[in-house]
Amino acid sequence: MKRKHLLFYTGLLCCSTLNAQHITVPGQPLEQALRSVEQQAGVSVYYSPQDVAGITVEPAEGEVKDLKVLFIRLLRGTGLNATVSGNAVYVLKNRYMVSQI
Repeated sequence: MKRKHLLFYTGLLCCSTLNAQHITVPGQPLEQALRSVEQQAGVSVYYSPQDVAGITVEPAEGEVKDLKVLFIRLLRGTGLNATVSGNAVYVLKNRYMVSQI
């Protein structure tokens, strides 16, 4: 019995450490920023290179457990949105901004 509890508590510690991970992304070209988030958070970020080309973003920071908030900060003013689904993040053009062009 003790072994099972030890493994359970070890698993909780591991998960809570991962969820508390802080991510810092400096101001840089968006494509580099997305790669930085991938490396720091251990997620896959999917985007069209044409959509992110030529865009530079301001510095942003956040927690792995709040990736949506981090991406809102990171993509502010770019005309792009992020959808977080498990360990995947999809960066897409904002359909409202595209329809106004």
